[in-house]
Amino acid sequence: MDPKFEVLKTVPRAGARYSRTGRLTFQRSEFKTPCLFAPTVRGAIPHLTPDHVAVQPAHVAIEDYIGARGRPSDLLTKGEEQFSKKATALDPLRKSPVLLGLRRLQPVPPAQANSNTGVGIMTTEGFVRLEVPDFYKYAQNTDADVIFTPIDEPTASQDGIPGKTRSQKMVKRAIDWWDALPSTLRHKAVPPAVYGQGWWPQDHYLVSLNTDGYFGLQFATLKEARSRKRKADEGTPDLDENDNIDSLIDIEQIVNRAGANRKPLFYTGNDVHTPQSVLNLVQLGFDVIPNIAPVQASNSGSAFIFNFEKPSGKLAINLWEGFTTDMSGISPDCDCYSCKKIHRAYIQHLLQAGEMSAWVFLQIHNFHTWNKFIVDVQNSIEDETINAKIDEFVAVYGDQDAASKFLAEISMNAILPRETK
Repeated sequence: MDPKFEVLKTVPRAGARYSRTGRLTFQRSEFKTPCLFAPTVRGAIPHLTPDHVAVQPAHVAIEDYIGARGRPSDLLTKGEEQFSKKATALDPLRKSPVLLGLRRLQPVPPAQANSNTGVGIMTTEGFVRLEVPDFYKYAQNTDADVIFTPIDEPTASQDGIPGKTRSQKMVKRAIDWWDALPSTLRHKAVPPAVYGQGWWPQDHYLVSLNTDGYFGLQFATLKEARSRKRKADEGTPDLDENDNIDSLIDIEQIVNRAGANRKPLFYTGNDVHTPQSVLNLVQLGFDVIPNIAPVQASNSGSAFIFNFEKPSGKLAINLWEGFTTDMSGISPDCDCYSCKKIHRAYIQHLLQAGEMSAWVFLQIHNFHTWNKFIVDVQNSIEDETINAKIDEFVAVYGDQDAASKFLAEISMNAILPRETK
């Protein structure tokens, strides 16, 4: 069965594109969009197993299965059944969609720069460069529902934002790596990579996609577009005449030139750290968005306590200190296993004692909170209240920059040595 995508409901917004719901259907599963997908390490979501929490779509990285000198694990060479049963710990019945990429969602900058034919990766035994045709060969031996084409990430550029020459090279490699896709993968869900650096440097590439019968678009990053937008807002006079500085950050032009208005939009950037980031992407029409924030928060001893339907209080709390005698649940409005069975003081004790169960309880809670959040977003699009609810949410918890700053501050409790506080 070929993958399918159907747009269900669209809600426009002035100054943005629109929010929309849709349905992605694969051979073994289907799910409603907009949706979040979780990061994995060697096929497992950190601290979780499928019996802990309902597993959402998950991202699996090929680099986790590459060994010394670029040798692949047997799991990548013995066929789909082997990979499905032994390479992931997501769902014994294999109903959870798997999104396959070359690198992790938060990749370690490689010691070897990308070449015109290969991508620098960090394997279990060091850094190597994996050739793009080899990635496609290994991808064919998996039963992934979505396969992301490789991204030419600018690791040496300031803030991950490429210069003009580097941008041109990225587009050239995107074209070459898309052309290298074997015919055996053309009928699968393989969204080609595009960049949020303006539509004009990649116009020829975008127009050529119209005839390729591709499945959706993969936006690798919007960092440069956001940087240009911020400079324009600050009145920095270093924008050339082609720069699009409005809040659409070139998404509309890119989607139109590629003929992708009715195709799914995937975002694979590693800069989605707050619910405000997700809401911004939803308003730009993105359908599938990475869910990195719960893992980051759990690792730092933090718990999200926000509520999209009834926003109030704080966005999150850090449980390392200050809750020694607090016998209330992690979040007063949450009905997850952690909130029903344990209290804040117990989590604080587990963190101080270094007990691994502390991070398990936090991970269960944080993923439950974010799963409920995206369902509430879907429902608000269906009843056309999404724009008003986003405005209310931002009024209570702050915008994306304020939320990022707040989360960074409370996470310092886990980073600073105990004796220095």
